[in-house]
Amino acid sequence: MKIRKAKVSDLKDIILAQKEGWIFAHVSDEYNITEEDILKHLGPDEDLERRFKKFIEGGTPYYVVEVDGKVMGYCGCYQKDDYWTGAIYLRPSIIGNGIGMKLFPKMLEDIGEGNVFVVEIAEYNTRSISLFEKLGFELQKEKVNYVLNGSKKEIPLVIMRRVI
Repeated sequence: MKIRKAKVSDLKDIILAQKEGWIFAHVSDEYNITEEDILKHLGPDEDLERRFKKFIEGGTPYYVVEVDGKVMGYCGCYQKDDYWTGAIYLRPSIIGNGIGMKLFPKMLEDIGEGNVFVVEIAEYNTRSISLFEKLGFELQKEKVNYVLNGSKKEIPLVIMRRVI
């Protein structure tokens, strides 16, 4: 396993990790969220590529994890008002191996001490909630609904926060 800064040449693998990660984390029978809903929400690859390229070229902290020489996930963030926000997405085949515990802190190093970092997680994504608790995040707010583009279905979120 190798963790490194993301490059524009990683975009296709980053998009694949985001799609597979979103599907793994957000599809829910209970909330009637389907794979189709997620893909519609994320939009076309070209739009995702433009957005990620802007972040990477702009120097925003984005890291990838390589397993056996192949990019299998990423984490990235950006500044929003007076705090930082971001996410980590791994391809499902590598989830549960402790990679998130190594990848996410690498990105936090770039942000610097004293800054606030906020994550929004589907309340039913207990694996991610557990990861962020282990990383020192605390529950800030429960049950904010996130509306998916294209379907108007809602994902109930918990908001977690940490001062770096």
